[in-house]
Amino acid sequence: MKRKVEQHNDKQLLRKLRTGDPNALNDAYRQYRVWLLVVATTYLTDEAEAKTLVEDFFIECWDKNLFKDVRVPLRTFLFKTLTERCKKQGIQVNMYP
Repeated sequence: MKRKVEQHNDKQLLRKLRTGDPNALNDAYRQYRVWLLVVATTYLTDEAEAKTLVEDFFIECWDKNLFKDVRVPLRTFLFKTLTERCKKQGIQVNMYP
C-alpha cells in the first residue's frame, strides 16, 4: 500500500530530516521537486538532465547528512545549495530557452 505524502511546513520537515526519517526525505522530494526542477531548468536546457540533477541533489543531501546543520528555512537551503551545485559544475544560467 502506498503511503500518503504528508504536507509539512519547513520547520516540521527539517526537524524530521535532521533525525534521519526516510519518510521525511520522500516527503521533501515530493513537496519540492517540481519547484527545484524549475530552478534547475534555468541552468540547463535539457529537462531530463535537470530532473537527474534534482534527484542526485536529494540523494547527496541525504547521503552526506547535509540537513543536520541547516539554520535557514528549508526552501532557502534547497534553493541555495542546488544553485551552488549548478555553479560548481560550471553550468551557466540559460537565459534564452
